[in-house]
Amino acid sequence: MARHDLDRFTAAYADAALANSMDDDGAPLRVHGLESLAPETVRRMRVDCANFRLEAGDIADEFGVVDVASDFWMERNQRPFGGFFDGDYPRPAATELTQVARRFPPSELYLDDDDGRIRSR
Repeated sequence: MARHDLDRFTAAYADAALANSMDDDGAPLRVHGLESLAPETVRRMRVDCANFRLEAGDIADEFGVVDVASDFWMERNQRPFGGFFDGDYPRPAATELTQVARRFPPSELYLDDDDGRIRSR
C-alpha cells in the first residue's frame, strides 16, 4: 500500500484517529498502519486539518503540534477522554479550540473488508 506524504499535524491527527478507532475484532486500527488509509480518507484528513488550523489561528500555534492534532480528533468526536479540556491548555485557549473543533462533524474510521483500506464516514 502507498505511503502517504503527510505534514506533521496531519500525521499526528491520523495517528490519533487510528489509535482511537477499532476494527471488528476490537483491535486499534493503528495496527494496520498509516499506509492502510484510503486516498480519499487522507484527502479528507488533510482538508479538515488545514481548515482547523486556519480557523484556530494563532491559538493552535501556541501549543505542541502533536497535542493539538490529537486533541482535535478527540474533541470533534466528543470522546470522554482527551480533548482540549484534558488539562494541557489554559482557558480561554481550551474553550476556543474546543469551539473550533466541534464545528467539524464527527468522523468515524472503519476497515473496509472489501479492500483492506481504512475509510472514514
